[in-house]
Amino acid sequence: MTHLANLIKLKANLTDEQAQLAAEAVMDHFKLKFPHILHAELDRVAEGGEFAIPCGRSSTTYAIRSKP
Repeated sequence: MTHLANLIKLKANLTDEQAQLAAEAVMDHFKLKFPHILHAELDRVAEGGEFAIPCGRSSTTYAIRSKP
């Protein structure tokens, strides 16, 4: 979650501790709203990675897109 905390710190001009608490609050909220199976993906994004789920038919990964 370091990546997310650093983004929050820079954008909101917060201390390290404040940014970490904010990042934890956001992640806790998202994990309440998203299915458990996606929690690892949320953690990956919070660390600066990509949000993608592997497709069972090949090694290609597809980003999840929300409906408009």
